[in-house]
Amino acid sequence: MASMFASVWSRMARVGPAAMHQEKQSSRILRMVNVRMMSTPAGPGHWEARTTRVKSPIPRVPNKMPVLTAAFISMTIFWYYFASHMNNRERLNSSVMRMVKTRVKESPQVHALVGEPVNLERGVIGDPWINGEVNPLKGKVDISFRIVGPLGAATTYFTSVRPQPQAQFEVLRFLVVPDGDSNRAVSLLDARAV
Repeated sequence: MASMFASVWSRMARVGPAAMHQEKQSSRILRMVNVRMMSTPAGPGHWEARTTRVKSPIPRVPNKMPVLTAAFISMTIFWYYFASHMNNRERLNSSVMRMVKTRVKESPQVHALVGEPVNLERGVIGDPWINGEVNPLKGKVDISFRIVGPLGAATTYFTSVRPQPQAQFEVLRFLVVPDGDSNRAVSLLDARAV
């Protein structure tokens, strides 16, 4: 504080009180001009760069995109397998599948081909896997599944369509084909409708 007074007194002694007052006025005007210049809004296309000072550096936010991508892919795969499993259960429990399975298990021709007892081949999850489509409302049943017996394994193909909405289903294909030898295929097709 004393040094500040000493510098002011030494300056006043050199310049004089009138010059000192004039210098003070000019610095005040200069400060007002600076304030006005900084406070005026910027014109279009012009902007002032601002520097923001923070007490501590901003922490780095971890990138969540890989985690979200992995979660989305795993949920999509899970949903695909869940929907496939539920559609397979629906085909497996349909009345058409029960009728086809009963006829295949009781057929003496199939017993001669793969042996007795005849069972449906289990899939990875435990249920037999039924390929194809069972859609009675559209008038189309087209399925295939694997059967196993003591003498070997075979694939059963069954196709039935309804040509008109009010008509009966017509069986077009009912075939049991053993593995490795399609010449020994057994046809269970008869005139009965499903």
